[in-house]
Amino acid sequence: MLSIIKKGLICVRTTKRNVLISLIDINEKKVKLSSSLGCLKGTGFDKRANYASVRAFSEIFTRKIQELGYTDVSLMLRGLGVSRVALIHVIRDYNLKLNRITDETLSSHNGCRPSKQRRKKIRTRISFKTKKLLSPGS
Repeated sequence: MLSIIKKGLICVRTTKRNVLISLIDINEKKVKLSSSLGCLKGTGFDKRANYASVRAFSEIFTRKIQELGYTDVSLMLRGLGVSRVALIHVIRDYNLKLNRITDETLSSHNGCRPSKQRRKKIRTRISFKTKKLLSPGS
């Protein structure tokens, strides 16, 4: 009997405070597993995406991937931060075969054009005494 090699695509989106990971089966083109770092908040982790919490989260995720029977995975990264490095280290530690790593982080282009500056009328305050001195009838 031939053993079918399951291939998957791991999509990772990282922000300053959270990490979103999902596993997509390449053959069936379906999302098989998805999770975020925020779901571990009840176990004592900070919501911040620091290296230790992301490493623990990615270890749980890769164990679930192995339980589903995936051996070959491709990695698609989007976003910045140390969490990307932690995830790659954990995948290599758990002996999953990485076919390719693609980085699809959007680069900034100096942003949109700012709105036009509001023109403000300058109002001068003239005291009552100076008004009397300036008036032509005095």
